Amino acid sequence: MAVSAGGHSTTGASGVRKFPTGANYAEALQHPELCFRDADLQRGTVRQVPVLGPKAISGNFASVFSLTTRDGQRYALKCFTRDASAMSSRYAAVSATLQALDVQSLSQPWPVDFSFLEQGVF
Repeated sequence: MAVSAGGHSTTGASGVRKFPTGANYAEALQHPELCFRDADLQRGTVRQVPVLGPKAISGNFASVFSLTTRDGQRYALKCFTRDASAMSSRYAAVSATLQALDVQSLSQPWPVDFSFLEQGVF
């Protein structure tokens, strides 16, 4: 699951949209019941590092967190930390294409679900 900034992004003096940092997302993810709109994610548990809080794997434009729902479903939450407008469009297109696939018609099983939420964390 890929998510972009929700209510915490702002526009700086230069007019450029500022995104939350990985640390901002980690802080928000300490309370999934408050930062997600999706009920399953709200009740989920984010993988933690003792004392430090939510464990992130960070890259050039995003931090990825692991969340497990009450029913055991695992999610990788990719949270954007810088503007990746073209990437957002790509993720939305990938999400739509994968959701439209007839899984039974694939020559190989597709074990991973994918969805893009424009404002997944707020």
